[in-house]
Amino acid sequence: MTTGVLSGEELAKLGFPYQERELFFLIDYPQFKNKVPFLLGPYRTCQARKLQGRPVEVDEAYNHIFIEGCEWCQEQFKSLEKSLDEILAQNNKD
Repeated sequence: MTTGVLSGEELAKLGFPYQERELFFLIDYPQFKNKVPFLLGPYRTCQARKLQGRPVEVDEAYNHIFIEGCEWCQEQFKSLEKSLDEILAQNNKD
């Protein structure tokens, strides 16, 4: 759910560009500010047959990973998040 009212797909039907739909998602989930690709990448891989090249909404990926609880996607997200944390920690040392 984005903006607490409309999903990304619903916003797309209303003509909102992808970047604006992503910003609406980030208003509701600011903790994912630098991690949107970590949501989209695993979800695209996991759901490739279902998506068949269709663009992915951030809230759709979030729901699949955290609401529906796809364990594979959760593992991939955590792995990517850990890698980012390690890179950031290394950069802070330098």
